[in-house]
Amino acid sequence: MALLEPTNLLLLACALIYGLSGDVQEAWILLGFVVAICLLDGWQQQRSRRALAKLARLSSPRARMCRDGIDIDMAAEEARLEDLLRLEEGDWVAADAQLREGVGL
Repeated sequence: MALLEPTNLLLLACALIYGLSGDVQEAWILLGFVVAICLLDGWQQQRSRRALAKLARLSSPRARMCRDGIDIDMAAEEARLEDLLRLEEGDWVAADAQLREGVGL
């Protein structure tokens, strides 16, 4: 939580001191900055989480397969027993597979 960061706590303490000393305008300015910093930090953390989730999906192993007569590209963990894997040179085998046909092995 951004509010508990040491710099934000220091700004809040300064705002309290300004408020107690009678300089209310300065206290509100500092409180405004702390709120803005917390909102920006929360927004940035949310964007970072979404970016990491997208990277995790992109880095997961993919497989080309034929399911119900349709060629598709999907995550390797979604392969089922009935799927036909379409492997080319350099491909990783996405799951335990049975070889049905090979050309130039």
